Amino acid sequence: ASRKFLTDAFSMNKAIQDHISAGPKKGKLNKFTFGNEDIMTQGGSIVSRTSTAKKAPLVSINNSGAKKESEKVAELRVKRLDELQQKAIQAEEQIESIRMIGSIDLDTGLGVEARGQIARVWDSLGGDGKALTGIDPSDVEKFKAVGTKMVLDIMASQKGPQTDQDAKRIEKAVANLGNTKDANQFIMNSATSIAYRKIEQAQFAEAFLENNGTLKGTDTAWNEFKRTTPMLSDIVKDPETGAPLFFYQFKERMMKKGFEIGDITTAWRMKNMEDSYVGK
Repeated sequence: ASRKFLTDAFSMNKAIQDHISAGPKKGKLNKFTFGNEDIMTQGGSIVSRTSTAKKAPLVSINNSGAKKESEKVAELRVKRLDELQQKAIQAEEQIESIRMIGSIDLDTGLGVEARGQIARVWDSLGGDGKALTGIDPSDVEKFKAVGTKMVLDIMASQKGPQTDQDAKRIEKAVANLGNTKDANQFIMNSATSIAYRKIEQAQFAEAFLENNGTLKGTDTAWNEFKRTTPMLSDIVKDPETGAPLFFYQFKERMMKKGFEIGDITTAWRMKNMEDSYVGK
């Protein structure tokens, strides 16, 4: 290829020199064509060289398909955000319902009205209320087994708000509780924590959109948040019961002391990397 280029260049230069030598009188513009060029000479010098090669036609690229696909993806992301917001609204209602049934004293037994109230709340969470209220509260092990299974089933059906590690922590914690009252309270706290996580997920997506101008990457960022901000701690304990502390409980206590949410989240992450800590 390089030899051909040199040969063509030599031929062109020779042709130009021959044309100049044999050309008309000096001062007049002379034109001749060599290869894909029109060459103008005057007075023995080259004045201009113009390519005669045909230009490739402009290709019109139709991006309508890609544009429609992009619009569809954006539409799905907006729909996803709307779903998270709706679940957050439902979660707020569920938290209030859980607080209401949390005041029921299991030691005095469960009347028909109380059983119905508890069952309705667990049904709204996605559990089986009758399965729990049908157990004699004095049967601690059975109550813990059914209650734990119900919480884990709810968590399994709602992968978005929490992680598999959160579920394992809850299962381990309930197994270590010694009586029905503590187990019931912890199961209620678990349900409350799941509801709070739904609210946090919606707030996280809203903040992500505001900060980035797009919802692209929201799920990846949320998964990282869940991983680094456990819903339940293996380390931080409730000073009153000795049971593992939930993030929402830690957050409520720290906010009462005047701390900002960003500082609270950072503190929670750091404490869960320590060997031991008793929440106060």
